[in-house]
Amino acid sequence: MAILSRYMELDTALEEANRLPFGLAAYAFSDSANDIAKITAGVQTGMLGISNTVISFAETPFGGVKDSGYGSDGGLEAMRAYLQPELVTIATR
Repeated sequence: MAILSRYMELDTALEEANRLPFGLAAYAFSDSANDIAKITAGVQTGMLGISNTVISFAETPFGGVKDSGYGSDGGLEAMRAYLQPELVTIATR
């Protein structure tokens, strides 16, 4: 089930999208590059589909923000919690 809402003003749509304490996935449909840039910067979500509904692949991160959880499963981003970066320098003679 999905809730679809049409808005005449983009700022109103962004306010409504960010109103709830959840942020797993969001979808927006637009042909305007300016609107797409504003949506991408303004929507608080872990995954965003612009003019499509395909947002999850095995090799990409899957996760949300706010009460939808922090962090990601899948993709390289999910491995960060298990990695310990180390810097090694070697002097050559």
